[in-house]
Amino acid sequence: EGETKVVTITASDAEGGSLTFSSVNLPSFASLVDNGDGTATLTLTPDYGDAGTYNDNISIAVSDGTDSDSEGVVITVNASSHQVIVINSSGADGMVYDPSVSTVNNPYTNDVSYDTGTGMKLGSSDNGGGLTLISDILVFELPERPAGKIITEGEITVYINWKRQWVTGSFDLYGLPFSTGDVITTDMHYSGAFVADQNGTVGLQDNFWTAPAGGAIETPGSISSSTEVSALIASYINAQYDNGAKAGDFVFVRLSPAEDYQDNGNFVFITSGNSSDDALKPKLKLTFGAATAIKRPQTTESVNFYPNPVTNGTFNVKFNGYDGYVTVSVLSMQGSVVYSKKVSASQQTCIVNANLPAGTYIVALRSERKVITKKLIIK
Repeated sequence: EGETKVVTITASDAEGGSLTFSSVNLPSFASLVDNGDGTATLTLTPDYGDAGTYNDNISIAVSDGTDSDSEGVVITVNASSHQVIVINSSGADGMVYDPSVSTVNNPYTNDVSYDTGTGMKLGSSDNGGGLTLISDILVFELPERPAGKIITEGEITVYINWKRQWVTGSFDLYGLPFSTGDVITTDMHYSGAFVADQNGTVGLQDNFWTAPAGGAIETPGSISSSTEVSALIASYINAQYDNGAKAGDFVFVRLSPAEDYQDNGNFVFITSGNSSDDALKPKLKLTFGAATAIKRPQTTESVNFYPNPVTNGTFNVKFNGYDGYVTVSVLSMQGSVVYSKKVSASQQTCIVNANLPAGTYIVALRSERKVITKKLIIK
């Protein structure tokens, strides 16, 4: 199941005549091509669910125009230990504007066109009330999870078909909690520094896509999540099933402008699930396997923030197990970055003296592999 098998069949004629191959009762996943040189190619492409033995009067024949010979064929398809399902977005995708700026047509679930681009704007635009940052929400209908199996790998793909040449910055990828309905809401919007876990929303990939420097996209194309986050996407979807999701429910994947994105009225176009071309629709690819087969990322990193609460304006971030550089950021509860500092991982400690007003903040430590966040209280 789920694999392709190619078999070459040969025959010869004692008098050197040309031969013609034909077949009878091949299953739908099988095809026979006469190569015209005394050989034929039998191609088998069984899908998942096609496991079984096929012996219902299947035969392959060869003829020289006068005489013919045939052989009965039995095809056995073994059940696969894994299954791959690719889901197109449902068409309920949409744009969610910053609700503190835009209250009209928010969310907006219709495709828009500008210049040569069509689909969902992602980035920054004017929505009838001034410049506002835009998140795109992709909606996927969950399939049945086979008994005794879990998702072992996951991949998310979108198609970027147009970009304004002034776009600067990157976009992050998030997984939101499932719902029995496919309606998107304004509280799904977010822009700012990447957060690994926030109120049930899972940070799937920091810097999912970064705008190339200068100029519009010359060749539109697909962007897929990195292999490094495949297990994380799998864990996110498995968690939705474990929390009660079932076939026919919906998960929401968000593309958000990162903290480096410039709110200057420029944007890219993501093709939505409303496209007439299935190849261009956002896709969620899931691999189902045995429950013991999932590969979970193993990390040894540790982070500690102290003191917490902060009483004198200064606190320390201590970290171990990192390579290269790390970035220490302090975010407001609205997601705005109010402090950021990049330090060598070899230092293992960063002293933060940001003189911030009293309140609750999020402190994020970002490395190349992951982001760890914790709440911090300043008195």
